[in-house]
Amino acid sequence: MIRNVLCCKKTSSRTNNNPPSPTSDSDVDDIASAQEPSSLSNNNSFGMMPHDPRLWGMSIRQMYEFAVEIYGSPMNILVSAAEVIMYFNENGQEADGRNIPHEHDNLSIYDVVDQYVKPRTKGTGLSLAVLLNKDDTQPTKAADLFLSHSWAEKFSYLVALLCLECFDAKILKDGPFPKEVEERGTAEGRFGRKLDTVTRGGINLEPYIKLLLWQGKEMPHPDTVVWFCAFAINQNAAIGDELGDSIMESPFAQVLKDVPRMLVIYNQGVDLYSRVWCVLEMYIGVKRKNQNSDFIVNSVGLGPTRAFMSKEWVETHYMAEVASLRDKLKSIDFENLDEMVALASGPDYGLKFARGFCEENPTDVRNANASVESDKKMIMIEIEGYINDVNEAVNVMRQEAMATTMLGLLDG
Repeated sequence: MIRNVLCCKKTSSRTNNNPPSPTSDSDVDDIASAQEPSSLSNNNSFGMMPHDPRLWGMSIRQMYEFAVEIYGSPMNILVSAAEVIMYFNENGQEADGRNIPHEHDNLSIYDVVDQYVKPRTKGTGLSLAVLLNKDDTQPTKAADLFLSHSWAEKFSYLVALLCLECFDAKILKDGPFPKEVEERGTAEGRFGRKLDTVTRGGINLEPYIKLLLWQGKEMPHPDTVVWFCAFAINQNAAIGDELGDSIMESPFAQVLKDVPRMLVIYNQGVDLYSRVWCVLEMYIGVKRKNQNSDFIVNSVGLGPTRAFMSKEWVETHYMAEVASLRDKLKSIDFENLDEMVALASGPDYGLKFARGFCEENPTDVRNANASVESDKKMIMIEIEGYINDVNEAVNVMRQEAMATTMLGLLDG
């Protein structure tokens, strides 16, 4: 199972029978004009959106509870998330012979907005976050963590990653999928081990999420208030009109210039920095970091295989080091996942390989795309003097993320 933990991707996170959402990657990149004419600050019987977009936050616990409503139970969330974290191969395909066990497995953020957020908030003039908070003792919540992400990601994956501390310990320990044994003949198993069978099921996802997705970083508390664009923005409003003529006065920019932390969430479907709005978010983050060393920017999650180094690239460029790493991994008990991750992702192996790959294949944010070409022009003009800084920050995070994938990449 480790083989696919961090070298997998989905070619499309959108369900086949659902139309694209009119809202975009990480913010408003795919906004359509056919939306309700209500304003983001529309007043009605439900109240009104706070004028300050920093108050459009919701707690991680609220996000978890909303996900449980959608999926029916915490275990169903884990079952769906495990499809991404454990069982998709590097081409984004399902493991052979398995059926998706739950009707909501393929929900992307696009689908959640179309099928759940818009119907829930229609006619209220409010975003989901503000609507959920209107009867709370704290009706508006100031965000202290900004999520930079793509709408192509699977919602259950995001919830399992971000809301892990909300799950009951027993549910995590029991894990998704029933116990079952698959015949594997006498093929070589992980890192050259001989295996006749492999037991699958009853997986505790917690160590995988903490070690491989969070890479050992501190996880946010369930009461942390996050600014999550899909839930912070009124998705039934004419959002494009609210952005105005200045990119830096958009809700996203206003919030990012104030929050103490920014979390970049990689997903398997989209290279974040091929999207110009994610570039803008990183630009604001880099600029704030340069001005205030206390501002925190972290990256977590699974990156798309096509944007990261392949197994073949690593084996071709670092043949001796790969052989050395595999020999050392064979000597470590497979239960000691933390030791294996530390070795494979460390400076002698994973980090070294990733640095070499990024030097040979650097990301240049000037190549990012936007559904609305004028958005790209405005953003590139805005960040013109910071392009080198943004490129450096993006490539450092790519190195860190790729280094952590090394255990999964070289498994087998």
